[in-house]
Amino acid sequence: MKTNTQLSNSTFQLVSKEKVSLTELKEAHVFFLEKIIPEIELHFLLVSQQCSSINKKLVESYLLKFKQFSETLHDHILMEEQYVFPYLEGKSMPAEKEVILNFLTHHDDFEKQLHYFVEELVASLSNLEDLLAYRMLALKLNRLNEKLTDHSIIEENLF
Repeated sequence: MKTNTQLSNSTFQLVSKEKVSLTELKEAHVFFLEKIIPEIELHFLLVSQQCSSINKKLVESYLLKFKQFSETLHDHILMEEQYVFPYLEGKSMPAEKEVILNFLTHHDDFEKQLHYFVEELVASLSNLEDLLAYRMLALKLNRLNEKLTDHSIIEENLF
């Protein structure tokens, strides 16, 4: 049987781990929205400027798809910051629990969506592999996918 001290230490470790995880999630949101997504959009534009007119239209269509993806991700992040984080921090109203449960039930799988997007893009634009901007675009997209996967794992551990 655990003593009060052991229970307190276990609770403290759980609370500390939760705070660290929330901090990591919040930092990831900043990274997604303010760093990697704008960099990816810039690389799409660079690739578009450096390729033929046929490929340019295809690159621009992928940029449009990526922007739609990033807008959906942005909405998801706002929902997390508005409802989920305050709930996990114990700062939200009990009535918001339903909103959060609905949110978690309909949680999008962004990393899978991005994975399929990158696979399609690479297959369609393989003739652009000689362009540094294209290779950087592919690297940044894969980096975003890795970070989204890490983010998802942290979320799963919190919920």
